[in-house]
Amino acid sequence: MHAAVTFVIPVCGIKPVATLRRQRTSSERSDPRLSPPPAAWTRPVSVRRGRALACLRGNLQAGATSDCSARGDVGTCVLRNGTLHIGALVAGTADLSFADQFRECLAKVDATLERAGSSRADLVSVTIYVARAEHGSAWEPLWREWIGQTKVAVTAVVASPTVSGRLVQVSAAADVTTSPSSAVRTTAAALAVGPYNQAVRDRRTGTVYVSGCIGLRPPPQSDMVGDNVAAQTAQALANMKAILEASGSSVRHIVKTTILLEDIVDFPVVNAIYEAWLREHGCTDDRLPARSTFAAKALPKGAKFEIECIALSV
Repeated sequence: MHAAVTFVIPVCGIKPVATLRRQRTSSERSDPRLSPPPAAWTRPVSVRRGRALACLRGNLQAGATSDCSARGDVGTCVLRNGTLHIGALVAGTADLSFADQFRECLAKVDATLERAGSSRADLVSVTIYVARAEHGSAWEPLWREWIGQTKVAVTAVVASPTVSGRLVQVSAAADVTTSPSSAVRTTAAALAVGPYNQAVRDRRTGTVYVSGCIGLRPPPQSDMVGDNVAAQTAQALANMKAILEASGSSVRHIVKTTILLEDIVDFPVVNAIYEAWLREHGCTDDRLPARSTFAAKALPKGAKFEIECIALSV
């Protein structure tokens, strides 16, 4: 669903410049989910140097913060009631032109959506804050080039000064309830070596299904850590931990693992490393997950060890 209604939260010292939106259809007008929220639901957005604080009761977690210093390529986001709220994004440096800063903001929207298992097709609203009145319409051609045919409610406002002295900053919201599951991807673990995702998270139950992990190192190396089964086991477990954390879960929330060995003779070595790894992360006694172990004729990339798991969300 791509809602076309824009709700503008009043911000001290900021005035609206332009709002682009299409007319709602009769079915959308009758849909209570698209009705404006009661006034009691909204609070002013407080903008200060280095941070933007936003509170929307019932959707955005009260007191959630968004780091506007623009370190890294992914923005802070909060998922509430099927809506992904992306905090204000800015360019990494103030030395770029307005166009380049805006393009970088949009690229960060893409990266944040991808990290959450979503895409720009799920966007429902975007707010663009420009620092100078002369840029009040400069964003439009860049926006149309980026958004294509996707229907999104967009609001542009002049906000002076903006956080960190940037010429533009962007915040967004996306509906992520259209798919029952979301992909989990992270460069902190070895990348998938086939047509699959590192993990998939069931949005309805919060269950995380992690694909088989072997002893490949994360990028930029992306090679096997070595021929030693102990080293491969340790690397595979590190990969699985990174994927779990990227999904919003953790080692302590694993409920089931499946281990595949090239040679069952390696079981004692693997078992000792696996047990120590679980204990290191607080998995003892009743916290130990269920497990199955098999010997396989051959494993991908000539691996000696592979492990997959099922985990719950934190």
